[in-house]
Amino acid sequence: EDYTDDSYLPAALRFNSLVQEEFVRARQLGSWTRRIMEHWSQVAVLEVTSPMPESLTWGDELEVRSVVRLGGLNPDDVACDIYYGPLDADGRFASRDTQQMDAVGGGDGTFEFRGRINCRSTGRLGLKVRVVPFNGDLNSKYALGLAAWG
Repeated sequence: EDYTDDSYLPAALRFNSLVQEEFVRARQLGSWTRRIMEHWSQVAVLEVTSPMPESLTWGDELEVRSVVRLGGLNPDDVACDIYYGPLDADGRFASRDTQQMDAVGGGDGTFEFRGRINCRSTGRLGLKVRVVPFNGDLNSKYALGLAAWG
């Protein structure tokens, strides 16, 4: 039942919305996908900054800022996420979480994104910024297999 509710039903609803009105949304999604593929090589995370205090307390929030070059794409074409979590002794993520960032300005192909994370673990904290193509008509923001990291 969970698989039906989580997978089959959303897929059927997405299919129905894509084929209405003589496949208008399906054609728009195809055009959007072509544009993403044409411009993705221009996408890069140029800068990630966060004011790192000497120590954080459980529940503190930390602001993260990122400058992302999108080239011929717009902030609405992507999802920009903070990828964060505690680090193990080797500096790798022991576990991770994600938090969406919002576009707050920019132009000429370069945009600033900001987000906040809630510190819910002790020890060393690692963070990265991940940019992936995003369109509500895709079944997943990972459907195109593209990502830029910084």
